[in-house]
Amino acid sequence: MNATARTSVLLLSMLLTHGVAAVNNPKLAWDPNTEPALAGYKLYFGTESRGCIGDPLDERFTYRGGAALQGGAPIVIFLNELQDLANPSYLLAGLPATVNRFAVTAFDSNGLESRYSDEVRLAGTVQPPIVCATTADTSTAVVVEYSQFVEQASATALANYVLSDAATSAVIPITGVVFDPNFKQVTLTVSALLPNTSYRLTINGVKDFFDPVFIAPNTQRIFTYTAAPTLRGALALNHAPPHLQLEFNKGITVLSANLSTHYAVLDITSGAGVNVTAANLALDRNYADNDRTVDLTTAAPLIEGHQYRITVNNVVDHEGHAIAADSTLNFNMPVDTVPPTAVSAHVTNPLRKRNEVHVVFDEEIDPTSAATAANYLINNGIQVGSATLFDDHKTVVLATSPHPDGAYQITIAGIRDHSVAKNLMTPSILSYRVLDNITDTDGDGRENVRDNCPALPNPDQRDTDGDGFGNRCDADFNGDGRVNTLDFGIFKQAFGKTTNPNADLNGDGRVNTLDFGIFKQLFGKSLF
Repeated sequence: MNATARTSVLLLSMLLTHGVAAVNNPKLAWDPNTEPALAGYKLYFGTESRGCIGDPLDERFTYRGGAALQGGAPIVIFLNELQDLANPSYLLAGLPATVNRFAVTAFDSNGLESRYSDEVRLAGTVQPPIVCATTADTSTAVVVEYSQFVEQASATALANYVLSDAATSAVIPITGVVFDPNFKQVTLTVSALLPNTSYRLTINGVKDFFDPVFIAPNTQRIFTYTAAPTLRGALALNHAPPHLQLEFNKGITVLSANLSTHYAVLDITSGAGVNVTAANLALDRNYADNDRTVDLTTAAPLIEGHQYRITVNNVVDHEGHAIAADSTLNFNMPVDTVPPTAVSAHVTNPLRKRNEVHVVFDEEIDPTSAATAANYLINNGIQVGSATLFDDHKTVVLATSPHPDGAYQITIAGIRDHSVAKNLMTPSILSYRVLDNITDTDGDGRENVRDNCPALPNPDQRDTDGDGFGNRCDADFNGDGRVNTLDFGIFKQAFGKTTNPNADLNGDGRVNTLDFGIFKQLFGKSLF
């Protein structure tokens, strides 16, 4: 796997269980990554959309906003902690209702992390779509990329798009709109655009896929068509191995992008050259990548506070146009003065590993301090035997004594980041809970935390009174929390009729002796 490998679109199923409106227990599933060096996945969740940011490596956005019972985001899941490698999934228990955005990444045995999957949100979370990028990859094709899933009918309606010359306002005919299978992108077929000319695209009426909300009226994007690719920006990242992201203004070919000899990096401050050892094009069409972003691996980390220049040659776009000879771009390697923060601690799969805690930091941390077991203290008598920094330089794997089910707190101190300054973190405490989150006590195919009747099988989850308790285990017809003689009176009135669906406990459409047998099992019990 290289740093550009991507996981597939994230698929989400969710149920609110036990009538608790403040929490939810979403089960997330995603298509498996097929890279041969795959080591696992990272599951992100939070209260805000990442919008147009599609790459966790640049660290401009991190999902935050409330932890599941298992811990905060991201949750790191190694392959040997998954139940089914061919159908990876994970159940998050007890999320606050405000957490409604989800994404997953893949990482390999070298710690390199993919881009985010498509972001998925819980239905009913209202946010209008926005335009992330508008680019002319060719003279007759304008690519429009949205921040989230959009409705195909409105996104492909010709009337919703107006293209004009930015200087003269002359309208450019649009003859077709092609919808991309990722549900976030369309390609407009237009009359031939002129090189080095700026154009304005005005968009109206594009609807969100999930909810009845629309893009802001008269949303406008200005872009320039160039016959040859140009450099748009560079972002230096001292990851392991260190690399920088180079972005072009339009899509480029794999063969020209992936030759490291096409790139030369100079440390302007010191005058020394920096060897580029590998180049990998981001092939996914997601969040303005669109075959435009190249990850360059460098032989040595870039020096904080130094200025650099990158020179590019022989990179070619999809029309065969080559970048201008010796195209250059200057960029800076910023000085890191921000201490690291511990963002998550969790035991991923208690059925398989109760003696391993994953601690995740928001940036790369110093290996020596990370591997000091004394920097991690867990309550309730849990001993930390060793600490190992994973290859992503952000995740620490703690070998511990076994965790019984229950709530835990871990105190973390003494950790420094991987910068020149070795910034020292402020001591922090994280909470997590160890629970058998995949137990299905009644065997109806729904885990306990998302089963509205966990002790009695009810795969249909039928709940006619909407109180969060399935009919199969809910004979509390008056809603006082107990099944007693008052409920028996209500049941007698419904017996032999079909007018009270709440009393139809087995869901066969009538209230009869079968329901009475269930009622007798539940009599005298409490729902809480």
